[in-house]
Amino acid sequence: MDSMALICTVGLLFGGLYWFICIHGPAERKGKRAVDLSGGSISSDKVQDKYQQYWSFFRRPKEIETAEKVPDFVDTFYNLVTDIYEWGWGQSFHFSPSIPGKSHRDATRIHEEMAVDLIKVSPGQKILDVGCGVGGPMRAIAAHSRAKVTGITINEYQVKRAKLHNKKAGLDSLCEVVCGNFLEMPFASNTFDGAYSIEATCHAPKLDDVYSEIFRVLKPGSLYVSYEWVTTDKFNGDDSEHCDVIQGIERGDALPGLRRYDEISEAAKKVGFEIVDERDLAAPPAKPWWDRLKMGRIAYWRNHIVVTVLAAIGVAPKGTVDVHDMLFKTADYLTRGGESGIFSPMHMILCRKPVDYRESSDCVEFGYLKLNNQNYDLAMAADEVPDVGGHETRKVSISFSHLLHQVVEYLKLPVPAYYLVDVGKNAVKIVMETDPGLGHLVYEGGPATTIRESREKAAENVVRALRMEFSIQVEDFTSRKIKRLERSEFLYKMKRIELEAMERGTGQVPVKWPVVLDHKRRKKYVCIDYMDVLHTLSFETKVRISEVDTFNVGLGKFVSWVTIYGTSVDTGVECFFSAVRADLKATKQDATRKDVDFICTAYNLNMVNLNYGNGIYAGIKCSLARESYLAAKERVIPTPTLPPPPPHKLRARPSFSARYTGQLSPTPAELDSFFKR
Repeated sequence: MDSMALICTVGLLFGGLYWFICIHGPAERKGKRAVDLSGGSISSDKVQDKYQQYWSFFRRPKEIETAEKVPDFVDTFYNLVTDIYEWGWGQSFHFSPSIPGKSHRDATRIHEEMAVDLIKVSPGQKILDVGCGVGGPMRAIAAHSRAKVTGITINEYQVKRAKLHNKKAGLDSLCEVVCGNFLEMPFASNTFDGAYSIEATCHAPKLDDVYSEIFRVLKPGSLYVSYEWVTTDKFNGDDSEHCDVIQGIERGDALPGLRRYDEISEAAKKVGFEIVDERDLAAPPAKPWWDRLKMGRIAYWRNHIVVTVLAAIGVAPKGTVDVHDMLFKTADYLTRGGESGIFSPMHMILCRKPVDYRESSDCVEFGYLKLNNQNYDLAMAADEVPDVGGHETRKVSISFSHLLHQVVEYLKLPVPAYYLVDVGKNAVKIVMETDPGLGHLVYEGGPATTIRESREKAAENVVRALRMEFSIQVEDFTSRKIKRLERSEFLYKMKRIELEAMERGTGQVPVKWPVVLDHKRRKKYVCIDYMDVLHTLSFETKVRISEVDTFNVGLGKFVSWVTIYGTSVDTGVECFFSAVRADLKATKQDATRKDVDFICTAYNLNMVNLNYGNGIYAGIKCSLARESYLAAKERVIPTPTLPPPPPHKLRARPSFSARYTGQLSPTPAELDSFFKR
């Protein structure tokens, strides 16, 4: 009888253990099970070693708050704890005040929804989740606001988990997850309509570094809200008990050093934010956020037994027990910090990027040229690079040569032949041959002491290039500082322009020119060889052009004129004359002698190829785009139904009266709508 009772007891024990491990276990429905505990992206045999490395590194947090290795160890931390967090806590890795009559899950959701309500976004707008984890807050916020949420996390394993959860929740159309360091975010400036971070930026060695990145990617006028981990005004640095609690929190949560509550707004102001609101969401009358930790003590011992058994039988990696034990001790420190009032995990700050903020950039974007099987010369003289505020040295940046080389190498495309020609005064002419299949070029000019330094900087930008675009890890790209591939500005611009072309329904990409502020127009600016542009337009529209009259980089004389011919007529219109030199009066006199149609300088020329009726629209960029369009509309070349002419030979320029004066082509509705934007 006793033996039967013993057998039944053992059977029930193992049955209960099997049920708890294999069936129960998720803190949220369809969450992580105990048998699935892993080391994230760390192989099972290295979990123990990684834990020891982590613990040694964060043993004295205040001494490593400026260390460059912090992001790597934060990544290691989340590899170690992500599965345990999901299994024992849920998919939202943060705290929230208790709400009477509400479950912990509902209280968490309400806490998350408040964040997006504060930044006032509308359905369809793009917002950023800084430090998104496995995406618990992201999904709650996307479902609540219907905004498109992009989350960034440094941990690849969390990206994988977040994408899985997004798909299961049916929110993958609203939620995107990117692997990256929020200290160097792979997003273009002025991208997002709002941003939030929920207990995430505490991992930054310097808060102003992450705030400056958030500031950069926000559109002017957009709001950003953050829930920060801080020490409160009750914290006494001379109290050994207080210090022990805070250091315990820092060690167990991969924090380079907790900040005081009054340091948060200072960091935000330092990078340019306006402070809209700031308060501690944990302060009374809010209910204790640490109640859930205290209630979980029994669950901890239960879970500790399960983890120990799983590690002993080889189901869970060695080191999992140590990680679980560390988290339990950290929970005790967190509870003590909350009860004593010296620590808050939800110091809320609401900031706005000023509406009138204008970027001061060291990058000059001056054209997208579609490559054909021809040679194209792109030239920039060093003394014509626009002034960059705060920089005395102005040199040419040869960024896209390195970028193109590495991009085409990675994509396994034919490497385009290109070479650099030194034309003096640190001016470099870049000659491209053959079509690499990439479509567009971006040339950057800005401050760099030497051309070599500029190239090295460009190479580092390239090494950031393709990570986000293809969601992969590549280690064989060389860089002195960056070992991971991230998204490049080059690819972003390509994608953006392609989308613009599709939106306009033209199938062609407009040629774009630099926007120069009125107060800077008295200075000399970048000059581009317009023949390259015209060759491109000619290739796309099948119209012929004459040769350029003069284009001399070495002597600083930038003068061009050209005649554009239709496909079936042997007459044309001299469409522009360009000069970039100090003596504009002499330029106008020269243009008058050449009997050109109109004059423009490099910074106000605007040409748009819309591929209608084999015509090229060209105009002067005036104060309004529509004025430019009207100027161009008067010079549209119609396409008479005549047989093709013989190959064009250079001849004497026709007199003004001999120029073609046929009827103008009807203006497409799309063109009108484009310039009304």
